[in-house]
Parts: sequence; C-alpha cells; structure tokens
Amino acid sequence: MGSRFAKNRLEALKIDAEHIKEEQQHNREELQKSKFESANLLQTFLQRMDETFDEVKNSVSEKLLALETKAPTVKRINPRPEVQTFVPTPNHISDEN
Repeated sequence: MGSRFAKNRLEALKIDAEHIKEEQQHNREELQKSKFESANLLQTFLQRMDETFDEVKNSVSEKLLALETKAPTVKRINPRPEVQTFVPTPNHISDEN
C-alpha cells in the first residue's frame, strides 16, 4: 500500500514538474515579446524626439534669420553691463589709522 502511494505521489510530482516547465517556457516567451515591444516603443519615441527637435531647431533658425533680415544693424545689448568699481578718493579715507 505504501508503494502505491509513493507511485501516485511520484506521478503527481512529475505532472507538476511538467506544468512548471510549460509555465516557465510561456513566461520566457512573454518576456521576449515584452522586450521586443519595449525596444520598438523606445525606438519610436527616439525617432519622434529627433523629428521634434529638428522641427524646433528649424523653426528657431527661421525666426532668427527673419530677425536678422529685419534689423541687421541693431546693436546687440551687452548681457553683462560693466559696473563701475568704487575707488576711494583721499577725502573718503579715514584718519583713524
């Protein structure tokens, strides 16, 4: 009676192992599919970003060119205006020293 129980248990374990292998294979296939889809989405995203960047760059270039043709002789404003440095004159120096 014990050997029949052991045989049944062994058969159940074999069936479980087979199901686990099938599930692992299915999971590997799903993972590969997911990786492939992810790579495709990333590639599509990067292509769209490149296209958008090119569109923005061209738009900015066109606007800058239009500004240059409208007022080519406009003097550019100095982004860092010079600030006068304070230099003490003799009457500002104290005699306390």
